[in-house]
Amino acid sequence: MKRRTVATNASWERAIDLSPDGRRIAFVRAGAPKVVVVDIEGKAESPVAEGDHPSWSPDGKRLAYDREGSIYVTELETRGERKIVNGGGPSWSR
Repeated sequence: MKRRTVATNASWERAIDLSPDGRRIAFVRAGAPKVVVVDIEGKAESPVAEGDHPSWSPDGKRLAYDREGSIYVTELETRGERKIVNGGGPSWSR
């Protein structure tokens, strides 16, 4: 396996989660905090939403994250966001 740098400043990027297909990484850019997705090559970075603790859906089409004490889900293709429930620490059933 070849190592690649996909984050430019590890002290500002945290809560990393690898997509189910292994081709994308979701992480939080500290300071905002902002959920960001980048491809495994470290290119094609795309902000998703304000939030923390991203978690990929099993099919890789959605991201769950918490924001202000609630869990939200964003459809990555449409960028449609919806609040799911009050509480933190999103996790998907497999």
